[in-house]
Amino acid sequence: LREASAAVVRDDDCAAPLVVDADNVGFFRVRYAAPLFDALAARWPALPDGARLKLLADTSALVRADQAPLARWLALAERIADEPRLHVIEDLRGSVRRLEQRS
Repeated sequence: LREASAAVVRDDDCAAPLVVDADNVGFFRVRYAAPLFDALAARWPALPDGARLKLLADTSALVRADQAPLARWLALAERIADEPRLHVIEDLRGSVRRLEQRS
């Protein structure tokens, strides 16, 4: 990774929070700092499908690894009520099962 080329991402108005791996194609987890996570959660409906799925899956995995508080995952789960994509809802259900097995 150290030898890989870097990419510079520019957002001219800097109004939207940066989403890492918005298409959910990378094989890595992203742990956002609390203010950035909160900004992304607040924009949940406007995020692309892959970004919503990635944010939910990463947060669930980080909670299970004790790298993020459960409150972060719950903040996302509360926003799922109007989720238009079945695969995101199914991922939420899978996360609930995995979190139940952990307790």
